[in-house]
Amino acid sequence: MSDKSEKYEDEIEEILKDSGDLPEPPKALAQPQNPIFEDLKIWIVQSLGRRFGLVSPLKLIIVSAVMGILYFVTKFPLFAWLALVAFLGTYLVFFLGRKSR
Repeated sequence: MSDKSEKYEDEIEEILKDSGDLPEPPKALAQPQNPIFEDLKIWIVQSLGRRFGLVSPLKLIIVSAVMGILYFVTKFPLFAWLALVAFLGTYLVFFLGRKSR
């Protein structure tokens, strides 16, 4: 077995010697410093680009946040339900909405 492995090693060394100039190995791509912030930036840009009529995901997130704040201030359960519906609507518009022109 060792004769075969020595033979293969010799062949590999011979091939490497005959290969001459090999191209440089590809440089590693620089990774972004904060991939989470990059993802958030991409999501915000995508949310601005999607619409369902006059409704955009960003508008629905704002409505959801306002309704959530109103619920915590007034403890009126209707605001909690409206916040939940607006938040779920955000997902629907984001995934089903058309790209704006």
